[in-house]
Amino acid sequence: MMAVTCADVLDVVDALASGDFEAGAEVRRHLETCARCAAALATARRIEVMIAARPAPPAPAPAPPRVVEAPRRGEPEVRRPPPSARFEPEPEPVREREREREPAREAGGSPETASRVLAVEAGGFLVRRTLEYGGVGPMSGSLHGLDARGIAGPWLGAELSPLAGSRSALRGLGLYGRWRTSIGFTVEAPGAARDARYTSFEAGAAWRTPPLGAARFALAPSVAWRGLSLTVAPSIPGLPDARLSGVRAGLGVELRLGRVAISGRAGWVRWLEARELVKGTPAFFPGGSAEALDAEAGVGVALGGRFSLRLIGEYERTRYALDPDSTGTYAAKRADDRYVGGRAVGRVEL
Repeated sequence: MMAVTCADVLDVVDALASGDFEAGAEVRRHLETCARCAAALATARRIEVMIAARPAPPAPAPAPPRVVEAPRRGEPEVRRPPPSARFEPEPEPVREREREREPAREAGGSPETASRVLAVEAGGFLVRRTLEYGGVGPMSGSLHGLDARGIAGPWLGAELSPLAGSRSALRGLGLYGRWRTSIGFTVEAPGAARDARYTSFEAGAAWRTPPLGAARFALAPSVAWRGLSLTVAPSIPGLPDARLSGVRAGLGVELRLGRVAISGRAGWVRWLEARELVKGTPAFFPGGSAEALDAEAGVGVALGGRFSLRLIGEYERTRYALDPDSTGTYAAKRADDRYVGGRAVGRVEL
């Protein structure tokens, strides 16, 4: 038997509060350990008490006595059904209860809006980095590309939405951060392998729209500060280290289907610093610009309670436009720096 999740309990919380549905053993155990679902049930029960405490509507005034005309001689008698047998519209207690429940939900905040106050992710990543040059001409020095596979290490992320449980229009606004670094990464060089280090981070703000439709489809535009570095020690002549930092604008999307969540995001980065290819120390080229496009997509599965597992594929490409080197040491018009891979993380929502 699969474990009962928050989504399962929230689907029946109104029926539990009204007594139309009896909780089984799995549901009761979940309510004992999940504060979020227990709070949702308590709110629904308070709403039921408020509905039950309403004064009953006044009884309708008795109908005036009717005068029944006797049938005339020779005419057939018309038999009318008694008042109790006549059609009367049936009451709609369920619809009425739902209509009255909506204002109370907005007054106290729904469980869905309060479910993402804090989310923490931890796991590992694996990527491949490829550095190539274009428009290469005669030069006195030599430019080295790089094809590094098996760059792996820990991955951490966090999301904080302090207004998630409020009625504010900004309740979807939150802060987020993500960080990764390589472990045991080396680069082959003449003579011996050299130690290398890859690190990437992102910190910013995102606004998550309320869920749209029954499938809980949501969008999340974001803006962040982005950093990336890949260094080799000792350095290899002709191979520039990467030290990048800049501003990222992006858009995320999430589609929840029961226990499965399909997510993705894409973004554009304007690197304000692009060492060592552009204005590095030492500088490979006297000037230029660098921009990046990134994208990721994956699937998450709720394993029980607030915990889920996510598998995500990633792609990032930085395109350099390089100014000519008047010294003739290096000659290239552009460079492409690509990272392709993915990550597996566990996610806990509080």
